Amino acid sequence: MKNTTYKISLIIFLFLGFATLSQAQETDSTTVKKDKDISIPGKKENGRLTTFWGGLKIGLNGYGTNGKLNLPNDLDNLELNYGRSVEVTLPLLKQRIQLDKKDRIRLFYGPELNFKFYNFTNNVTLIPGGDQLVITEDAVDYKKNRLHTFVLSSPLLLDFKTKQGKGGNSFNFAAGMYGGVVLGANQKQKSKEFGKVRVKDDFNLNKFNYGLMAKVGSGPVSFYAKYSLNSMFKDGQGPELYPFSVGINILTFD
Repeated sequence: MKNTTYKISLIIFLFLGFATLSQAQETDSTTVKKDKDISIPGKKENGRLTTFWGGLKIGLNGYGTNGKLNLPNDLDNLELNYGRSVEVTLPLLKQRIQLDKKDRIRLFYGPELNFKFYNFTNNVTLIPGGDQLVITEDAVDYKKNRLHTFVLSSPLLLDFKTKQGKGGNSFNFAAGMYGGVVLGANQKQKSKEFGKVRVKDDFNLNKFNYGLMAKVGSGPVSFYAKYSLNSMFKDGQGPELYPFSVGINILTFD
């Protein structure tokens, strides 16, 4: 887990550094009209189309079934440690289309890289390679036991913006959908008996996922929530679980 955390931290650092550097080299800087003009790196306007670079989303993720977070008895071995089940998202770029003259209604979209970690509470192993996912309970006390998925996704959100307040920031609410494709997955375990073990496989995960998304916030900070409308695993090849995530969107201006 330390190596994974280090790699993700390095990717985030390099990504944000590249975004800032690339924008520092732009000859034109964008200015937002507020009580005081603020020059924003990572943003370029072209008529009704605005393009953003950089940003960071951090949240908690999990899954439920039948609209409930508590798993049924036959799936309780897949319970998660929500304190360590996290989602880290790096927006590659984001574009905003102004739909009205006052810039109160906008459409947002853009590709993102999602690193999702599902940390199991129980000592379970996902057996790869079969037509039906097999889950075993091991007589090993795993210090770390998690499923990691790497997803390329994009939201499509209709955003509503209020008038700017005295502080210069406006209030935003957005709702819509997201879609994504799973690029890779692995299960990583750490125990005294076997040390560190990592197995790469698709684990019968659905290759494509889609769901509902909402966002609310003001200025550079907003909060988001996502709920999948299709199961995490392929139909008939794994448990029927529906992922969700909630988190904070920082280092970006809408």
